[in-house]
Amino acid sequence: DKWRTTYFSTPSSKTHPAYPFWTGDEWRGTEKARKNIKFPTFKEMQDGGRDCPDGQWRYVITLEDAIKGGFNLASIEKLRNRYNKDTFNMLYMCVFVDSGASVFKYNDLEKCWVDVGLWEDHFPDEPRPFGNREVWGGYDPARSGDTSAFAILAPPSVSGERFRVLAIYYWQGMAWKHQAKKIQELYGRYRFTHIGIDTTGIGHGVYEMVQDFAPRETMEIRYSLSMKTQLVLKMVDLVDEERIEWDREQKEITASFLAIRRDTTSKGGAMTFVADRSMETGHADSFWAIAHGAINEPLNTDNQRKSKWIFQKAS
Repeated sequence: DKWRTTYFSTPSSKTHPAYPFWTGDEWRGTEKARKNIKFPTFKEMQDGGRDCPDGQWRYVITLEDAIKGGFNLASIEKLRNRYNKDTFNMLYMCVFVDSGASVFKYNDLEKCWVDVGLWEDHFPDEPRPFGNREVWGGYDPARSGDTSAFAILAPPSVSGERFRVLAIYYWQGMAWKHQAKKIQELYGRYRFTHIGIDTTGIGHGVYEMVQDFAPRETMEIRYSLSMKTQLVLKMVDLVDEERIEWDREQKEITASFLAIRRDTTSKGGAMTFVADRSMETGHADSFWAIAHGAINEPLNTDNQRKSKWIFQKAS
């Protein structure tokens, strides 16, 4: 394909198949004669496009470039505010991010992408978008002024069906009462049987309010080394087994998964999983929100899930 162009950008990393194409490594291969042949720099490929030594024409367009060229269908400031810095750069500034330390690999996450137009049972604009089918929710609170996220998942109803991320909502700021009311509105439209809420920071206030109108469905998630490991292992299992899918257009979900990295604790050197939670880089909000929903399924799926709802026998 002679005309491979990055328009804004797609999530990319040094382990992603597109990276060797843009750097010329794909064309060089192991041939010594091509080893020192230089390709245009990123900046040069922004300058109207360049013909390259492999006969391909490459043209990089960032969101800033597009706006300068007359594109007016998106607000760059709103997008900067919505996404953390790394995700914004991945999605809109054509920045290749090294995902070598990531728990997840881009190629595996790519298999989770679907065309949601093929979903014939979810109608987001309807009063009851998913009818009477059960859904699970997951809430990840804002930290340091970044974004809170709430995910709605459709768990498998029959053997072989995948988890589906039906929707993710992003709420900016620390107004936890407002966010709890947003969850209540969604509760009125979907049949939730589980809502996992991280009670860190403002999450505790959200948890208390949600528990008022959904006491049986609400699950408090208290972060610890053990709980964080369970959450990540659950998502690793779903991705590895190709048991989860989401809208291919929601690139921020993939970027959020790539932000999860292995680390060791400062005391004892135990293995843990982290995502930078500073104001500048966000905290992989959509990943954690999805994980807080999916954790309702046990790690060992060989055991049938038992209902959390306990009913007393009538006297």
